[in-house]
Amino acid sequence: MTRREEFFDTLTRRCNKKPPVLYEPQKATHHTPMSAAIQIPLERVPLSREQEEWISRAWSQIDEGRLAQLDLRMATIPSPTGREKELAQFLASYLADIGLKSFYQPIDSEQGNAVGRLDGTGDGPELLLYAPIDTAFTGREEEDCPGVGLELSREMKGPARIEADRVIGPGAENPKGYVTCVVAAAEAVRRANIPLKG
Repeated sequence: MTRREEFFDTLTRRCNKKPPVLYEPQKATHHTPMSAAIQIPLERVPLSREQEEWISRAWSQIDEGRLAQLDLRMATIPSPTGREKELAQFLASYLADIGLKSFYQPIDSEQGNAVGRLDGTGDGPELLLYAPIDTAFTGREEEDCPGVGLELSREMKGPARIEADRVIGPGAENPKGYVTCVVAAAEAVRRANIPLKG
C-alpha cells in the first residue's frame, strides 16, 4: 500500500466516509512532463443568489486578528522538513477546537499530518483543502547557513512577532500563512453554517 493509499485508508476509517474522489476525467486534456494526460473540466458556472449569500456569510466570519494570532502561534512552533510532529499535533487540536473532526496522523516518530474534516450531507463531491506545514529551514544559523545565505534573514529568525500588520517569523508566510488561510476557510464555512454536500 502506498503512503497516499495509507493516508486515505486512515482518513476513511477515522471519518467513516468513502475516500474522496480527487478528480473525475471529463473534457480538456492537460499534460505535465511527469504525468500522463488528465482530463480537466473547463465549464464556468455562475453562482446562484443563494451561493453568493453563502460566500458573503462565510466572509463575514473572517477575523484578521484571529488569523494573525493563529499564524503567529504556528510560527512559534518549529517545523523543518521531517520534524513537523509538534505543529501537526497543535493543528489537529486546533481543528477540533473550531468544530471540525480531526486527528493527528503520524508518519514516523518525528513527523505527521493534521487532518480535519467538515462533514456535509454525503451526497455530493468532496473538496480537499491542503497546505504543507514544513519549512525548508530550521531557523538556526548553525544548521541553515550557508544553505539559505550567509546569515538568516529577519523573516527566518525567531521569535515570531507581529510588526505593524505583518506576522514575522520562521515560516510565517510560507507555508504557515497558507495553512492559516485553509484553516480559516474551513472555520468560516462551519461558523456560517454553509450547507455542504460532500
